[in-house]
Amino acid sequence: MTGAARGIGAATVLALAEQGWSVLAVDLAKDDPALPYPLATADDLTRTVRRAGDRVAAYQADVRDQTSIDAAVAEAERRWGGLDAAIAAAG
Repeated sequence: MTGAARGIGAATVLALAEQGWSVLAVDLAKDDPALPYPLATADDLTRTVRRAGDRVAAYQADVRDQTSIDAAVAEAERRWGGLDAAIAAAG
């Protein structure tokens, strides 16, 4: 689940967790100097994960980088034995 730290992404993480899904909550969680607006922070991501409960884990990654996404998928596979769905809400 990308874009997980706030907004629609965070709301989706919470809804999935409430429905019993295990979620790797992925977010860059820091500002990008190329963008003229602030992005979510690591604290935002931590708050989302705490609200969602123990079925959710935080993972900081840049979804524009294939290596980072591959590592996130590997983390989900390591934690839960596979990946059943991927939701892109980063934007």
